[in-house]
Amino acid sequence: MKIINPWNDEVIQTVEPDTSSSVLKKYKTAKEAQKKWKQTPLNQRIQIVKNFQKKLIEQKEILSKIQTKETGKPITQSLNEISAMENRIQFFIDETEKAITPEIREKNTTLTEQITYEPLGVIGNISAWNYPWFVGSNVYIPALLTGNAVLYKPSEKSTLIGIEMERLWIESELPQGVFQTLIGGGEIGAALLDVPIDGIYFTGSVATGKKIAKSAGEKCIPYQLELGGKDPVYVSKNADLKRAAESLCDGAFYNNGQSCCSVERIYIHQDVFDEFKDLFIQELRKLASGSPEDSKTYFSCLTQPEHAQKLKKWIDEAVSSGANLLYGGTLEEKRLLPTVLENVDSSQKIQSEEAFGPVVTLNSVCSEEEAITQMNESHYGLTAGVFTTDLQEAKRMMNQLEAGTVYWNCCDRVSPTLPWTGWKDSGVGSTLSHIGIHAFTKPKAWHFQS
Repeated sequence: MKIINPWNDEVIQTVEPDTSSSVLKKYKTAKEAQKKWKQTPLNQRIQIVKNFQKKLIEQKEILSKIQTKETGKPITQSLNEISAMENRIQFFIDETEKAITPEIREKNTTLTEQITYEPLGVIGNISAWNYPWFVGSNVYIPALLTGNAVLYKPSEKSTLIGIEMERLWIESELPQGVFQTLIGGGEIGAALLDVPIDGIYFTGSVATGKKIAKSAGEKCIPYQLELGGKDPVYVSKNADLKRAAESLCDGAFYNNGQSCCSVERIYIHQDVFDEFKDLFIQELRKLASGSPEDSKTYFSCLTQPEHAQKLKKWIDEAVSSGANLLYGGTLEEKRLLPTVLENVDSSQKIQSEEAFGPVVTLNSVCSEEEAITQMNESHYGLTAGVFTTDLQEAKRMMNQLEAGTVYWNCCDRVSPTLPWTGWKDSGVGSTLSHIGIHAFTKPKAWHFQS
């Protein structure tokens, strides 16, 4: 299996993929290891996670270089992701004991009722390449802390990163078999679903997510799906337009637009549409493009260069149907230049389907009611935001937006203290927050009658 640098098509490394038989062998190893791991005192599990946290931060320079070579993510952004892992891991270290402490629900002279939170067992994690450290850690950190073993299947586009994760766990003195990386493409993900795992956690496409949900349903095991979005934002006539333009430009184009919660649709009140549009393009022009290994680069190549061709087709179709191309829209070798379109019809794929690339659309609306209608006109529901100086206006709209996360005067933001939840086709279940800790446990009810 060749690992290829998407920027220059060079083969970085060749690795040996797993097979169905090796996946089964790893599962059996994990099953035995988990029996001992769940009996390990929580303070010892926490110490091992602290060891991982420390080693990750100590090695962030070299790990960020590996990520940039493998995925094409600009080096500064790779470093940002790994640096931010310290606080994300710390949240789980600080909160797990409180989340899984047994609860006494009823107690009198003859009866005690109690809830305990038990580990699921061996869980499968089919992860993503766009934020491999963030997305992976949302699952395996709380899973390990709560006493589970993890079979981690990275995307084939972030294989080396998955290998580095396992190395760090071994160096952190995690018992053998408790965390294992599975190498390969979709066939290895399918093989993972064929072994008797106790839960499955996936980040990726809607189509694959639905297949996983069907498999999990047949096994009667819990599952969590994070399936992306088509995230909208409204810019009110009461907004601070410069602040909105700065924030939304970053929210649309950070990581080359390859974020599940990238801003893809912006609706602007007609009274300020032209002014906002000019400010947005001004901000976009400030952002440098080039090699992902250059610390000054903001834009670079897509992790999947072939995806640029699909987006170019969608852009051309929209323009031929009456949309106005304001910026970009062209291919430079394999790269799609950052693209801004205005007045895009909702029937066009670039307006209705997840772009997952450097494309954003601007549309004028006459009222907040029209904005709400158009923002909710999507089968996705991951995040949505409102830019306005009027908090009451923001609250009115946020209360009506059909999304698992809503923002006021910010966007493209994820916090470990809040659940990361997709509505509609954006997913099922949650990671992060105390909810994302309980996601890796099963409750047991205890009745003590004297």
